[in-house]
Amino acid sequence: MIDSAALIRSQILVETVDPAVYRENMRRALSGYFEDAETGVKKTVWPRAKVRILYCDMDVGDGVWAAQLFERQAEENRKNQKGRDVEVVTVEKANHFVHWDEPERFARLLAKIA
Repeated sequence: MIDSAALIRSQILVETVDPAVYRENMRRALSGYFEDAETGVKKTVWPRAKVRILYCDMDVGDGVWAAQLFERQAEENRKNQKGRDVEVVTVEKANHFVHWDEPERFARLLAKIA
């Protein structure tokens, strides 16, 4: 039997988070810095970390749309010469279960983009 209360404990909470939280998380992930809440000082986190965003070309629209938003922000950061090394990678002929359906193919892709 499905525990319908699990939906209330998880997904609904995720969907009601203020969108500003998601925007700030995206900005931090792509820029590599944040402002300390107490001091207002910019702090760098993992300055040499690379960001690889994967999306599947046969996935639901939300995933493709989110990848496009990340790509636009990354392009803007590149123009301004700021932020992390970001690459958006299309996983062709796949949906969000590619890691389950084709684990060898997915592992090879991850090794290639690392």
